[in-house]
Amino acid sequence: LAPAVATVHGLEQLKLPKNKAVTAQGWAAWAEAIRQLGALEHIDLRGCGLDDSSSCTLADAVAHLHQSNTLKVLKLSWNEGIGDLGKQAWAKAFPGFEMEGYIP
Repeated sequence: LAPAVATVHGLEQLKLPKNKAVTAQGWAAWAEAIRQLGALEHIDLRGCGLDDSSSCTLADAVAHLHQSNTLKVLKLSWNEGIGDLGKQAWAKAFPGFEMEGYIP
C-alpha cells in the first residue's frame, strides 16, 4: 500500500492510527513513501506499536517535512514502545520537540 500512496502527489494527510500489525519492513516502506510526499501536513501514527527501530526509520523520513515547514501535525501518542533511542530520533528530526507530553 505504501508504494501506491507515494504516487499520490499533493497528499496532505496520512492517517494510519492503530496499525499495530505493520512490520519493520512495512515501516521502512512507509518511510520511503513519506520521503516522496512533500506536501504532507498531517501524519497520524497513534497507537501503531511504534518502537525505537520504527521511530528511527520514520523520524529520519519525516524530518524533511519539518525542515521545509510543511508538517503541521504529527500524532505519536499511544506508542508505549518508543524508548530513549526513539525519542532521541524524533528530537533530532524536530529540534525543540518534547516527547514527554506525547507518550503516556
